[in-house]
Amino acid sequence: YMGVVCGTQEGEWIIQASALNDPLTPTSLQAHKVSTYGSEFVNPVDTQSATVFVQRYGRKVMELSTDKYSSGSGFIGKNLSVEAKHLTVGAVQEVAYQEELFPCVWARTGDDKLIGCTYRYTPPTAAQGFASGAITAWHRHELGTERLVKSITAGPSVGGDTDSLFLVTADDVVDP
Repeated sequence: YMGVVCGTQEGEWIIQASALNDPLTPTSLQAHKVSTYGSEFVNPVDTQSATVFVQRYGRKVMELSTDKYSSGSGFIGKNLSVEAKHLTVGAVQEVAYQEELFPCVWARTGDDKLIGCTYRYTPPTAAQGFASGAITAWHRHELGTERLVKSITAGPSVGGDTDSLFLVTADDVVDP
């Protein structure tokens, strides 16, 4: 599918030109709803094969991927945090994606905690009987001296041979 995927509180949409290979212009624009999960006002992250976003209530971390084998919209949504609702009680406020050394979706919750999901999505193929393969293993991280996580991002490490997670933290006792 060619186009731009946009998340709103009502659902997720694909915005594309009227004809294939046409540029997006005010007169060639069309929008089609592809799911009704709804998105929270949190920037999504792109992984190698899917987009991960926070559902409108902040408690679910969702995966949106294309499915060229379906007869529906061509997109599949999956709740990655279905087994980790206890970790998202504080509502997810921010997400980041780290590919190397291991793939991980990191999240900062509204109660300033750090959680993560070791995550790998493999798109469905005919050889697999159109089944996708996914790894999702959630974990919570307590920082020393009860530091609070205020912001997260991921990107290349200093040497550029791996990714790093970067945190802005505060000590609740010293920095209220």
